[in-house]
Amino acid sequence: MVELPSFGLNKIRLPLDKIFVSLALLDHKELLDKGSNVYEELLVAKKHATNEVNFSTRFTYYLVEGRPGSGKTTLVTKMAADWSLNNCGATSLDLFALVFVIRLREVQNIESFQKLPSSDLAEILYSRCLKLSKKNETESNNFFRFEETLQNYKEKVLIIIDGLDEYTYTIPALNCLIHPDEDEFTQEEPQWFSDATLMVTTRPTAEKIQDARKREGHHYEISGFDSSRMKIFVNKCMSAYSLKNSSSDTAEGSTSETPVQQRTSSFSSERLDDTNASDAKKLLSIIESDSDLKATCQTAYSLGMVCLLFSTDKNIFGESGSSTINLPLLYHKVIMCITTNNMLQRGLFGGKKEETELTPKQEEKLMTTLTKIGSLALEGINAVSDAGGVQLDFAEEDVASFIGDDQDMRSVGLLTSFECVGNVDMFGRKKTIIRYTFPHLTIQEFMAAWGIVFGGNETESESGTIAGK
Repeated sequence: MVELPSFGLNKIRLPLDKIFVSLALLDHKELLDKGSNVYEELLVAKKHATNEVNFSTRFTYYLVEGRPGSGKTTLVTKMAADWSLNNCGATSLDLFALVFVIRLREVQNIESFQKLPSSDLAEILYSRCLKLSKKNETESNNFFRFEETLQNYKEKVLIIIDGLDEYTYTIPALNCLIHPDEDEFTQEEPQWFSDATLMVTTRPTAEKIQDARKREGHHYEISGFDSSRMKIFVNKCMSAYSLKNSSSDTAEGSTSETPVQQRTSSFSSERLDDTNASDAKKLLSIIESDSDLKATCQTAYSLGMVCLLFSTDKNIFGESGSSTINLPLLYHKVIMCITTNNMLQRGLFGGKKEETELTPKQEEKLMTTLTKIGSLALEGINAVSDAGGVQLDFAEEDVASFIGDDQDMRSVGLLTSFECVGNVDMFGRKKTIIRYTFPHLTIQEFMAAWGIVFGGNETESESGTIAGK
């Protein structure tokens, strides 16, 4: 399942096979040979549309670029799910005996990984992807067999690295995998992963994007929605949001299914009812008639947010041709929807649960909370900007330094927590720590801009950083 933008306590998910991503195969070589560094120029190079990353070539390196929210992580998740479920169909994923996915934003701050030598990529795959450790002799033997398997099947191993633009090059083993020409291991005996296939996803604004483009292989771009695919996506989203609203209305007092079961089972229906079909048609008409809104909707995440807002207020974009929505305003509306609904449903900051409007005190607390979270978001961008990445996840002490121990501030819907592998204790056991993240990097970037405007800490360099992102 892939999670759609949502607010409140209900999570809205669609099956991965209902998500459509369009790819274009690019040829960067000609312009790169001429010294061009302008991405827009690269896009007019020879390219053709395709439905999948084709691994049945002589190459072992594949680069997938896409704008913020275009669906890079969703594409990676779907590929991994298809392979693990033996649902490769006519794709070339069935060429691989082993497939690993590393999301750089989730691993780059793990200290135990940062201390590993450049040759210990297997340790990261074993710990992160298989969720295993070497805390006793039996598990150490299992790891030894895992290393043997990688060595024996190295030409049938696919490693997918997601989010190069978010990476700060903190882990030597991943550094030499992504940029082998820059690491000392190339001077020694080649490692097993030099024969493995590598796929990297990134925004076109990554610090070392030119190095990534120069590496020999197949290069892809995730392209925007054409009319037919946009129609399919909008229909699916409007149906999902409608089911969420109806399940919220009827869930109270129902004991036959849990809310998650209700939402998941509801998505087995392929048909839209008349109301949903009419709403989807109206929204598509508004998008098609407004060039700015249509441009905003060319990425899956932004289009999902537009569907979210429209599902709550059918007049939010006006009638056809009268919309004034641009990308910053879209994010502002979505963030206000997310936070307001969480506050009302949870009864945060002294409010009563399930009220329909915020009290003046709650509104004041919300503005304070957004400013503090905005400052945290800005810190995450500026703290590592010199390294070319963005800090998307934060330790407990990072969050506490901006919003203290206020649990209500952490519960407005802009920060989520997840468990992460920490350091090894004196008994050889890996500790689990809690880290916090924003729902999406684009949300963090908008909140960083909020921190600049309302946090009272605007500088020319910070404004330039946000504008560049």
